[in-house]
Formats: sequence, structure tokens, C-alpha cells
Amino acid sequence: MAEMICNIGPKQIQKRLGVGVVATILTLLFLSATVLMHWPVWTRLPVFMGFWVAGLGFFQAQQKTCVAFAAKNVINMDQGEKPVSDADFLTQIRRKAKGIHRQALIWALALTVLSLLIHA
Repeated sequence: MAEMICNIGPKQIQKRLGVGVVATILTLLFLSATVLMHWPVWTRLPVFMGFWVAGLGFFQAQQKTCVAFAAKNVINMDQGEKPVSDADFLTQIRRKAKGIHRQALIWALALTVLSLLIHA
């Protein structure tokens, strides 16, 4: 079995998981308010950003990969940022980061569409 490529350690993973949880809670609170107050459906569109941030947090934690660190060519295994020069590692981690961006976008789009279908 191949070793999992990652660029963050356990503490960094917990930070991203925390971002996912907080973004989800805030987004659901906002969505609930728009539904309960009978605001127009279009006022729910900002939930896209919340769901996108939540998705980024969750998918980065799940895959142990920070997309910002991938772009900066660094790793942080809980001992501070350290530069990476291994071209093969950087290619793999950037590919993984693109996948995380794609997953978060699809997640946000799907949940936003579902939120537009909610009736009070």
C-alpha cells in the first residue's frame, strides 16, 4: 500500500476540521434565518460561500492537505512551515489540492441548490 502524500500534521488537520464545523454552523444558522423569516429565495445565495469554506475545511482535513501550503510549496507537520523542493512531491500535492478545490466547489454548488429548494 502506498504511503499517503500529505502536507499538514495533526494540529493543522484539527484547525481545518474546526473551520469546516464553524463554517457549517454559521451557514446553517443563516439559511435557517432566511427560511424562517420568509425572505426571498435569492437571499439564500450567500450560503454558497459558507458551504464552500466548510467543504474546503472538511476536505483538507480528510485528505491531510492544505491547499494554501501546496500553492506556497511548504509543509507544516506541526513544527512550522518548511519549504519543499522535491518536484515529484510538489506535483502530487498540487494535484491533490486541485482535487480538494474541485470537491469543495461541487459540495457548495450541490448544497446551495438544495438550500434554494427549501420551503418554509
